[in-house]
Amino acid sequence: MNLIIWPLLCGGLYLTSLYSYLLFHIVTESFSIVIAFALFMISWNTRNMAKSNYVLFLGITFLFTGLIDFAHTLAFKGMGIFRGFDANLPTQLWIIARYMQSLSLLVAPWFIDRKLNPGAVIGFYLSATLILLAAAFSGTMFPDCFIEGRGLTPFKIVSEYIICFILVLSLILLLRCRESFDPRILRLLVWSILFTILSELFFTFYISVYGLSNLIGHYFKIFSFYLIYQAIIVTGLENPYRLLFFDLQKHREELQTIIDASPIMIFYKDREARFIRVNKTLAETTGWPREEIEGKKDSEIYPAQEANYWEDDKEVIASGKPKTGIIEPINTTSGRRWVQTDKIPYRDKEGHIIGIIGFAVDITERKQAEEEREKLLAEKELLLKEVHHRIKNNMTTMMSLLSLQAGNQKDPSVAAVLDTAGNRLQSMMVLYDKLYRSENPREMPASDYLMPLVNEIVKIFPTNTMVKTEINVGDFMLPVKFLSPLGIMMNELITNIMKYAFSNRNDGVITVSATKKDSHVTLIVADNGIGIPDTIDPESSIGFGLQLVCMLTQQIDGTIAIERGEGTKIVLGFDV
Repeated sequence: MNLIIWPLLCGGLYLTSLYSYLLFHIVTESFSIVIAFALFMISWNTRNMAKSNYVLFLGITFLFTGLIDFAHTLAFKGMGIFRGFDANLPTQLWIIARYMQSLSLLVAPWFIDRKLNPGAVIGFYLSATLILLAAAFSGTMFPDCFIEGRGLTPFKIVSEYIICFILVLSLILLLRCRESFDPRILRLLVWSILFTILSELFFTFYISVYGLSNLIGHYFKIFSFYLIYQAIIVTGLENPYRLLFFDLQKHREELQTIIDASPIMIFYKDREARFIRVNKTLAETTGWPREEIEGKKDSEIYPAQEANYWEDDKEVIASGKPKTGIIEPINTTSGRRWVQTDKIPYRDKEGHIIGIIGFAVDITERKQAEEEREKLLAEKELLLKEVHHRIKNNMTTMMSLLSLQAGNQKDPSVAAVLDTAGNRLQSMMVLYDKLYRSENPREMPASDYLMPLVNEIVKIFPTNTMVKTEINVGDFMLPVKFLSPLGIMMNELITNIMKYAFSNRNDGVITVSATKKDSHVTLIVADNGIGIPDTIDPESSIGFGLQLVCMLTQQIDGTIAIERGEGTKIVLGFDV
């Protein structure tokens, strides 16, 4: 369409110049003036939205360039508005406008990523415009640019080349900042500057303001302003996001590239649980294209889990605090998968919460491994229960056999040996049962083992109702390697007390205490019985019971001492 319209317009303008060059000049200049004013209106009314100040600066400067071009149009030869002036005045105004335009294009890239004070820029350009217009209209303060009958002055010609040079520099600076522009807008701006340069070159050698060179120069000026019109005004009306927020769009695309590269699933949702953005990993994991997820709610994608997801989202939005470590299932095209999700508040630039941002890791394989491990642990637990049941039954059977055998013995000494063996087995059985029921099979509280053990041993003897036990065991843990020998030693000591300490008496007291200070444990077993004879020493005793106690004390690198007085006190000490 442009291939048809542009030749027709150019041809129409040429015919207009043949009919009246003054009319041609008014039409062409009016075209550029209207575009300059429109550029200012677009940039000014979008100044609070634009990230870059490049367009706003150009809009302000083009407003004043358009005002000078308007004065140039009114002063053109044949208009008869400013009486007493010849063709020199409009030529001076032209040079002033082009200097202002070229210098503005040169400075504009500076404001791409810098702050701009619109009031200061308007004040500066208004002052410069008034001063330059006053100089031109004074007749003497601004250099002559055109002399009737002779044509352009050297100042005018040199100025046009200087303006071209400035335009070339502005083009170089613009290209160096190409990353800040949409490619189409950059291309239009570059061609606009090139056509401006061509226009200036044609204005360097005309002799008559109605001449062919002047006409062609105006054609190139039309092309130049049309490209500005296409780059900023049309784009600003049809696609303002492309013009005003190119940096934001570029940053958004860069951010999308970054989150797409993440192996973690990332998603943004608004306050209604609608997906705003998702990354490539989430789309690939679920098996649904990104376009089918974005814009939809949880209820449309995960109807079965929507309630749980929504509760988590509402909690984050209401509290303004992250929620982490959420283990939840998601449905995918390949079946259900498990993810661990962290959700944080999604805030706008004012700090208001507008949704949530989620980060999810696929833990399906870990979940499956945990389920398999739990299954194996359950099977192991079942097996351990069966083993424990059988061992306990076997130990009970052994104790029953020992008791039965002891009861059938006619020799009291043999029966006593069998009973003692049964008692030792009893202490081991108590320890085994406690360890099985303990959460930590490597250690247990000393009180949990020693207190029931003492009571179990005392109960074995018929005189147990006559004996009172006082047990005071501290709240500390003991490793298994100490518990087993302690159990056997306690069995030997309590058994000896029950057998010998309270003979020919109707009552008695057994005191058991255990304390721990730092790493040292002290265990005391005492009675108020008849006392152990002075001739008995644990180190040299010929009795198997005391020998066993001494051997086990050495096994745990401990010490043993007997204190005689009102009864007997045996003190065991060892480090854990």
